[in-house]
Amino acid sequence: MGRIDPAAVTPEAYEAVCGLAHLARRTVDPAVLELVERRVRLLHDDTDAVPPPQDDPAPDVDERKRTALALTDALTRLGEGGVPDHVWDAAARVWSERELAELTIAIATVDARNRQAAAGRLRTRAHG
Repeated sequence: MGRIDPAAVTPEAYEAVCGLAHLARRTVDPAVLELVERRVRLLHDDTDAVPPPQDDPAPDVDERKRTALALTDALTRLGEGGVPDHVWDAAARVWSERELAELTIAIATVDARNRQAAAGRLRTRAHG
């Protein structure tokens, strides 16, 4: 069997993911959402991405953006221990409970879309 396009094979599931993506665009700051999207692409070995937060001294990256990037890293690379407490606690200091819920949904949605595309090889991916 060849690779599949999840949108063509299970359009109802793909529409559900798209619905979450639309929600993220309505609830998460567009600048933060763009950083999240670029970071997930980086973590999935794509180009045009954002360097890790600890390596990014740019003055325009405020604490909310830094914690969003760290949370993106933790959720996308999710290990057995889940999101480390220090990452969550740092984010919780600058994001409200609702904002954290919206942000985690946005991160998970971007990650899901990227994983679907990777499974179907639906886009060119940069390597090394």
